[in-house]
Amino acid sequence: MTATLPSELWLCIFSYLDLEDLRNARQVCKTWSELINCDLLWKPRLLARGVSLDCMKLDDGEHEHEEGVSNRWVQLGLTYYGNLASNWGNLNFEFSTFPRSTAGVAMQMPFVVWTFKPSDANFVEVLRVVNGEMAKEARLPLPIRGAFYTDDSCSPCMTFNNVFAVTMNVTIIIFKLKDGKFSFAKAIEFTGSGSCFSTKDTEVTPRYIFEWNESRTLPMCSSFCVTDDVIWFQAIRIEEGEPYRRTMYVWNYNTSTLLLNVEVRNFIGSSKDYAFLMTKDEGFSIYSLNGNKIWSEASEVTSVCWNNFGCAFIEIGGYPSVKAKFLELPKATSTKNIDVPHAVAITLHKTGHFAFCLRLEDNTARMNCISLRNGGILWDIVAFPIPTPSPVFSTLFCYKLDVVLGKYITLLGMDDSLMVGEWNKLHVYTTSRGKKLGTINIKPLYELQHLSDEFMLAGTSEHNGDWEFRYELYNFLFGKDTPDEPIEAMEP
Repeated sequence: MTATLPSELWLCIFSYLDLEDLRNARQVCKTWSELINCDLLWKPRLLARGVSLDCMKLDDGEHEHEEGVSNRWVQLGLTYYGNLASNWGNLNFEFSTFPRSTAGVAMQMPFVVWTFKPSDANFVEVLRVVNGEMAKEARLPLPIRGAFYTDDSCSPCMTFNNVFAVTMNVTIIIFKLKDGKFSFAKAIEFTGSGSCFSTKDTEVTPRYIFEWNESRTLPMCSSFCVTDDVIWFQAIRIEEGEPYRRTMYVWNYNTSTLLLNVEVRNFIGSSKDYAFLMTKDEGFSIYSLNGNKIWSEASEVTSVCWNNFGCAFIEIGGYPSVKAKFLELPKATSTKNIDVPHAVAITLHKTGHFAFCLRLEDNTARMNCISLRNGGILWDIVAFPIPTPSPVFSTLFCYKLDVVLGKYITLLGMDDSLMVGEWNKLHVYTTSRGKKLGTINIKPLYELQHLSDEFMLAGTSEHNGDWEFRYELYNFLFGKDTPDEPIEAMEP
C-alpha cells in the first residue's frame, strides 16, 4: 500500500486515533508504520494519560525497544501499551484501598476526584496520575452544610477530564480545568419547583450550601453526567405512601436553561456523545448529551454497552425470550439482531466490529465472539459449568462483560449462585481465542465503578454490625512489587 495523500493529510487523519488504534494501524503496511512513527501523534495521547518521558518505571528495559523506532514518544507509547498488555495478561497489578472516610471517587485520565464524608473533611481532593502514580494536584473547598442536613452525601461525577461536579444534597458544585488547574466554576441548587434550578454566579465556592426549607420534603439528588455546558441530574422524590418518583433533568448551567425533564426508571450510563437511560414511558432511550432524543424502544433491556460504532443490548421480551441486538450510531434507524440464543450478557470491542456474548446452554455458560459485519461466530468456548440449570431470565442481571486494551475480555459474576465459588471475581479471557488467563478476587462487590486499560476501581461492602463501604484501586500500569498499602489518607 502506498500513500497517495500528502503526509500532512495522513497525519491529520491519524490524529483522530487513540493509542490502541495507532498501534494497530502501524501494522497495516510499511508506509503507515513510517507515517505513524511520529512524536506529534503519540506525545499528546501519552500526556493525556499522565505519562511523560521521565517515566522510568514504564521504560526500564523490561520491554525491549522496537528496532527501527528512534522517536522517543513513539517508543514510550509502544512500551506503555506493552507494559499494560503484559500486566493484564499476567493479572499483575498494584492494589490499594481508599480510607474509610472516603465518600466517593471518580476517574477520568489523568485525574482522580476524591471526596470525603463531610464529617471528616469539607473539601474535594484532586489527584493527577503521573507516570502511573497518584500525585496530589489540588485541594478545593466545598460549602458547609447547615444544621438541618444530617446525611453524609458528597458524590463526585466526572464524564470528561476537564470538568467535574460534586453533589451535596440539593446543591451541585461544578469545577473546571483552566490554565492546567481545576477551580470553582458554578454552584447550582435544585429547587424542586418553578425553573427547577437556581444558578449562583460567584468567583469562589460558596461558603454554605443552599438552604432548604425544613417544611419541604428533601429529595435525594445525584449527578450522572457533566460537560462544559450541561449536567445530567436526577432527583428522587419520596412522598409518604407514594412510590418513588425519579426525574432526570438536563440543565445548561451556562445559560440557565432546562433542556430535558423526564421521569426515568434508571440512568444506565453515558459515552462521550450519548446518554443511555430507561424512561418511565418510552423504555430504553438514547439521548445526545444536550438532551435531544436520538432513539427509543418500548422494551426492557439489560447489559447495555457501546463503542465507536453504536451500542448493543439484550432485549427482554416475553419470558423467557431474550434477544441480543446492535444499533448503529449516530444513524440509529433500526436494530440488528445478533444471532446468539439465550444470551445473558454482551459487550463490544471498542474499536472493532466485534461483539462478545455470554449465553446459557444446558449445564454450561458459553462465550462467543461474533462479527457484527456478517453475524458469523468467530469462536465459541465454555466459560464455566452450571451445577443446576436455571432459567435465562433469573441470570440476566448477574453478569458484566467488558473489553480492555482490545486484547482481553473481563467477565464479572455478581452474587450469582450459578457461578458457585466464583462470584465477586473478575475472570479474564483473550479476545483472539477466548483463552482464560485467570481470575482476580474482589471483596463483596457493591459496584464496579471504573474499568479502563490502566485502572479498575471497585466499590465493596461488608457487614460487620454495620455496612462498611470501601473503594479499592487496581493499578495495571505497574506490577505488584511492594506490599499492599492503603492510599495515604488526606488529613483535613
